[in-house]
Amino acid sequence: MGKIVKSFAELEKACQAKMRKAMEETITEGWVKATENAEDFYSIDSPNRIYDRTGKYGDAPDADPVTGNGNELRSRIYMNPSNHGYRTGTFSAQEVWQAAEDHTAGVIGKAGRWAQTKKDVKDIAKKEFGKEFGH
Repeated sequence: MGKIVKSFAELEKACQAKMRKAMEETITEGWVKATENAEDFYSIDSPNRIYDRTGKYGDAPDADPVTGNGNELRSRIYMNPSNHGYRTGTFSAQEVWQAAEDHTAGVIGKAGRWAQTKKDVKDIAKKEFGKEFGH
């Protein structure tokens, strides 16, 4: 049975707590999916020339903790370029990751991993907010 609230302030506080819980679960589960999807990049194709994969794409997913209070919370899941420099000449980490996503510039691996992550995080958010708010 649910909690009985006696004022709008109590209702608002209860909703805010549920929202924070849903956000924190979404970020935690979303980061796990982002990491799985990034590691899945390596599940197909291997370079057929002498090349040692760095595995940096699989290590790059990161997430910020949930911040904010009240009715506004923030967080993000992203590919963190810190400590993921590539020695490719002119490509930055972000450009390498975009080429990996699009399967361009000779980058070998399973394309579309970030698009899959965005879909997965959206699905996780729907599930977690639904659990907290009864849908």
